[in-house]
Amino acid sequence: MSASASSSPWRYRSILELPRVRRLLWHEEMGRKSNFRGYIRLCLVYVTSTIILVLLIVHYAGHAGWARPGSLSFSKKMVQDTNGEIWPSEAARERLLPPRVVVGQPWSRTEKIATAAGEGAGSERDVIVTRYLGEKENSPLVDSQIHHGLSIHGHRMDAMYEYETSDLGVYLTTLETFIRDHLPTRDSDEDDPSSLINAMRAYFPLKEQRSQKQPIPFKLFRTGKTFQTLMAGKYLSSFNRLNPGLNTTSHWDAAADTWARDRFEFDRNQETQGKQGIVEAWDSLRPQKPVLKADFWRYLIVASEGGWYADEDLEALRPFAEWGLPQGVDEQKPLGFTEASLVVGIEADLLHYPLWATRFARPIQIVQWGFGAARGHPVTIDAMRRAYNKTMKLKPGRTVDILLTTGPGPWTSAVFGWLLARNGRTWVDFHGVPYPGWRHQDLDTGELGDIRIMPLTAMTPDRSPKFYPGSRGRDHYAAMSVHHFDGSWRDKRPSGKAPESQGAKGPSQPRSKSTRA
Repeated sequence: MSASASSSPWRYRSILELPRVRRLLWHEEMGRKSNFRGYIRLCLVYVTSTIILVLLIVHYAGHAGWARPGSLSFSKKMVQDTNGEIWPSEAARERLLPPRVVVGQPWSRTEKIATAAGEGAGSERDVIVTRYLGEKENSPLVDSQIHHGLSIHGHRMDAMYEYETSDLGVYLTTLETFIRDHLPTRDSDEDDPSSLINAMRAYFPLKEQRSQKQPIPFKLFRTGKTFQTLMAGKYLSSFNRLNPGLNTTSHWDAAADTWARDRFEFDRNQETQGKQGIVEAWDSLRPQKPVLKADFWRYLIVASEGGWYADEDLEALRPFAEWGLPQGVDEQKPLGFTEASLVVGIEADLLHYPLWATRFARPIQIVQWGFGAARGHPVTIDAMRRAYNKTMKLKPGRTVDILLTTGPGPWTSAVFGWLLARNGRTWVDFHGVPYPGWRHQDLDTGELGDIRIMPLTAMTPDRSPKFYPGSRGRDHYAAMSVHHFDGSWRDKRPSGKAPESQGAKGPSQPRSKSTRA
């Protein structure tokens, strides 16, 4: 058999197998094309879903107040410069501020100071304040940043500062009403220039004044459990050494109780009218919770007498004459310098710390364990009013948050409430207060404001940068005092568990609550 003949069967079989091979190749090619199409389809679904998800997040975040146009670059700027201004531009902040009160300008309760455009002062700000309170406001919002609050945290954070009004007339009327309704008659005597109400009015640009602004008196107030614990305190000597001639008044619990009753006792006419005063609020506080009374007492005595207050575990590093002043100012004061009527310090500046509420009452909080004020200063009157209102609302058996009832919560709100009404400043403006401190100065007259804000290092030096960013050592020129958090009040409860107040707890301890019977 020839070779061609012998190979013919194989050739025939190969011809028969060819369609099957081609079919296999065709199926493989189609499979590859199908996989490619499936991959493309999957990618399109993924991209579409991602776009929809991003749009939904932006939409709902915008309503929640923490995302707005430019928020990504805005957040990037804050991360890069946590000690700078939190507004991306000065112009953006200026749109939020009411016009500054001109020193010496006649002021009327019935007429608002007008801007150049003829718009009433504070009208735009009143929209913000109204939204703080959760009320409805039909006035148009001219800026998207107003709609979303004063910071990227939105109106919920702003509401924690309990702003009530930005109108200086409404602010004054609120304090006057409190003095008339809840303080003895002599404090609201219109004809007495030395009455508390006239002393308070000196800080408002009224047409007629019966009293003048006063510097902080050179006296110190302290409180403690007993006379022995007050006198045995090892830090009192630091104040006496740095402040020669300082007049110190130390009230232990029993003495503070007697003083409060004598000072704020109603006369017979007020009693017949059925009014409730400071004594009723004082008696409503439980005796076994003396930290509540200690908080309340410091507002009462500084508001009615004026002076400096310091916890018994506060050590002075510099004399009162230098508290909050830039280095060298006390030795060579500039032309037109006037003494501040209120000196306070920053305790916490945790605007970007998400868990600030576990340690503080406010993200930017004012020190309550040491401050100074002239008699009748509006901040001390307002702090007294806020603490009174919160105290009178306490219910038997309910949990009491000390920080928010009489502690640094109402004190911080009182400070920032005055700065809003008087200077048009909000709480966000005091993020990253520089070491020389802050004090308002009129751009036209150069006159200094009545309040001095000390930086964080002034009252909380040598603290952990994690919870006290910007805190420097106690030998830094901005350090004025050191709070040792000794907590002498801790043994006051029979159970051995003491209530905690921000002014008497260490930085590593969480907030605490107590129960009022």
